Amino acid sequence: MAAKRICKICGKEYEYCHTERPTGMFYWKDVACCPEHGAKYFIEVAKSRGQAVPKEFAEFDTDSESEDDDDLFDDDLDDEEDEDDDEIDDDDTAD
Repeated sequence: MAAKRICKICGKEYEYCHTERPTGMFYWKDVACCPEHGAKYFIEVAKSRGQAVPKEFAEFDTDSESEDDDDLFDDDLDDEEDEDDDEIDDDDTAD
């Protein structure tokens, strides 16, 4: 019979069924509702222990995004704001 557990990432309740596996082996169903959340949990545990994030989990590491990506996004927003300011100025001078 399957037991119910709560996902440590999203808080969703999921069915859990204990399976035999070697000691020390990480199994995502022990802590999460899906493999992606299991990977996120594993990353957080590794970081809290001061360990490197394994390459297999790098795609799920949300903290590893480069700052350049954020700068590009911010620059795009700044350009849109400048265009809006120009439109407002044009409307003010029309009166």
